[in-house]
Amino acid sequence: MKVKDIMTRDVITVHPTTIVEDIAYLLTKYCLGGVPVVDDERRVVGIVTESDLFVRKEPLLRSHHTFPSLFKVPVLLERLPEIYAERGSRFSAADVMTRKLIWVTEDDTVSNIVRLMMKFGIERLPVLTAAPEVGGRLVGIITRSDIVRTLMQEER
Repeated sequence: MKVKDIMTRDVITVHPTTIVEDIAYLLTKYCLGGVPVVDDERRVVGIVTESDLFVRKEPLLRSHHTFPSLFKVPVLLERLPEIYAERGSRFSAADVMTRKLIWVTEDDTVSNIVRLMMKFGIERLPVLTAAPEVGGRLVGIITRSDIVRTLMQEER
């Protein structure tokens, strides 16, 4: 099975100038674990994950709550955009994104994607037309959830 058969094509993205408050809002509103960061031509320049919003030399969130406890308390998770509005809006996607990308193409096999995800401990991979260095553009995203959903459908 190929990535193009199960990937999500309608991808929520952000621009490098998008402020973290808006990113936090998107992640919580759409229950996403991360979003690709794209330039004006839809070339992927990075990715922002939930972890990127917390792991910094100077944490964006200054709270008595620890990272794991935020996700155990739904009220705090829902308040994440508000917390960023108070404390982190001066930061943009370019400030917090992961720049070193692991990416795939539509023709990669799902079994290879699973190996990549396991090897690097990642949950989502941008699907590009070609390497970012040669101007590859975003055409989709594949997540662990996409793969699990496909496996469940095959079992039925």
